[in-house]
Amino acid sequence: MLESDKIIIDPTKSRQKMPREYAIPRRARLIDQISWIYSEYISGTAGDFFSQFTAGSSPNIIAFNKILQQNLPAEHALFATNGELTTVRGVNFSSKDVIEACLFDQVASLKNVLEGLLIYQLSNKCNGNWTRDYLKEYLQIKKGFFTIHPHECTGYKTNITRLKQELGSDKLTSIAVVPSTFESFYFMCSYRVLGKSIDKEHQNTERLNEIARTNTRSLLEEFASWLQDIKHRKDIIFVDHINGIVNNKDNFINKMDDIFGMIDREYSDYVINSYIEKRFNNNLDRMDKWKAIMEREWLSSEYAVDILKELSII
Repeated sequence: MLESDKIIIDPTKSRQKMPREYAIPRRARLIDQISWIYSEYISGTAGDFFSQFTAGSSPNIIAFNKILQQNLPAEHALFATNGELTTVRGVNFSSKDVIEACLFDQVASLKNVLEGLLIYQLSNKCNGNWTRDYLKEYLQIKKGFFTIHPHECTGYKTNITRLKQELGSDKLTSIAVVPSTFESFYFMCSYRVLGKSIDKEHQNTERLNEIARTNTRSLLEEFASWLQDIKHRKDIIFVDHINGIVNNKDNFINKMDDIFGMIDREYSDYVINSYIEKRFNNNLDRMDKWKAIMEREWLSSEYAVDILKELSII
């Protein structure tokens, strides 16, 4: 056995780099092989519904909670009950809480977390084909999808600039879900007007009218605050999913194909038709008594008067 004090170390040689031909090449990270679609929307405006009939209905998308991957789901798998309202379970990667914790609380690197979740998803998708070349080719024909709300600080601010810094500008397609008409906004506001935890049976008409007016105005102010800084950005796709499915569904889905890849029409139709039956028509019927009040707020709002005309919305 050699004695440590008899070992002679040449300090100049210990610092020499390995010859280039013997160096181990640095491998590209899997997270850098995939492109992402990011959808941003204000809470309560049916963004989870949008995610399920687009990302959730496209075999090209890698994400969590894609209800429709195998067979048309049982009703309880697609819908959740929130008080008196029926909501759709949204698609994400993996949840808003995880992504927001990485972005704003800095609990971990967002890129590292997404890469770990991506590997977990690939373990289920690739059926044991874990060669690097296979995974690289697989990710080149897929996209990841995730969504969160605008960040609430002093007003509402987009997360898109921060996400581009984290993931790379060339790796992120950004969508903002917004209303293009009063009719779209009217439905998007239904969660605020109908979903507030108040005892409507014991409120007088004047009080209920004021609640509807206040909640309508609040949502319009949130749209204006969020969009004021991004209304001119060309790297954001502005989408009105409510107007799209109501007035020209086939044309709208064709445009979503260009973003999400091939959308399975059977799946997306199931989501859309079920949503219209379970929530859309029911909400509109229940809000009819406040429609005139809400429309007056819309017509006088900064969003409808100033911001809307500057947006190019699909």
